[in-house]
Amino acid sequence: MSNDIMADKSDRVRAVREAQFNLFDLQSSEKKFERSCADLEQEIHRIEIQMSRLKAELEHKQSLLKSAKQKLQSAQEASAQAKKKMNSL
Repeated sequence: MSNDIMADKSDRVRAVREAQFNLFDLQSSEKKFERSCADLEQEIHRIEIQMSRLKAELEHKQSLLKSAKQKLQSAQEASAQAKKKMNSL
């Protein structure tokens, strides 16, 4: 009987140690995933800020392009009128 009790106690101690090791391993993984999530959230935030800045820059450049095209069209029309006037002289 004494050997059975010792074996049961040894099995329980082994099971407790194994459970503790598993718990430690899971907690370690949890911390690693928490850091990974925090890093990804920060990176996403930086990218969102960059996208916002780039969107504003794109809209500004599109506005400049529209203005430049209007000026080009006006210049082309004025040039065409000047050529017609020269040809009529």
